[in-house]
Amino acid sequence: FLAPGAAIVALSAGQDTGNFAHVYVNGVDVARNQRGYNLVAVGGNGNVLDSAVFDTFASPDESRRMSEWLKQWPSGTIIAGAVGDEASMNLGQDAIDALATVGVTTDLRNRFRWGHAFVGAIDGSSASGAIEQASLVAPAAAAVGSPVDGDLVYGGVRSIQIEPSRNTK
Repeated sequence: FLAPGAAIVALSAGQDTGNFAHVYVNGVDVARNQRGYNLVAVGGNGNVLDSAVFDTFASPDESRRMSEWLKQWPSGTIIAGAVGDEASMNLGQDAIDALATVGVTTDLRNRFRWGHAFVGAIDGSSASGAIEQASLVAPAAAAVGSPVDGDLVYGGVRSIQIEPSRNTK
C-alpha cells in the first residue's frame, strides 16, 4: 500500500521507557512528539497529508476529536501513529473503533503509560491488519517499506518450494 522507495517508521515510548513519539516518513520526523496519540496521514506515494496530536490523557474530548480526524480520510490513506508518555486515561470507544478502521487491534485503555506504534491503512473496516507493537517495558516500533542501509542484510525465508526438473536432455 506504499509506493516503492517510500518508508514509514513509528517509534513510541511511555514515560518510564523514554517518553517519545516519532513518526518518520522517508527519514523525516513529522510527528509532534507530544503526550498522547501522535498521528500522521500519508498518501500512497509517501507524501505527508497531515500530522496531528490527540492528548487522550488530558480530556475525553480528545478521543472524540481523534475519531473525527481518522474518519475524514478516504480509503487507502496510510495512518501512522505513536503514543508519547500516556494515552489511556480518557481514551474512549469512539477512538478505539476509529483506530480499528486502520487495522489497529491494541486497546490502550487500562494500560497506563504503555508505548504503542502502528502503521495501517484506512479501509473502512478492521479486515486489514496494521503493523503494530505495544509495550509497557520497552519502546514500541512499527515500520513499512524501510530501506536497507547496511553492508550486510539478514532476513528470514517464509517458504521454499522445490519442483522436479523439467529438463529432458
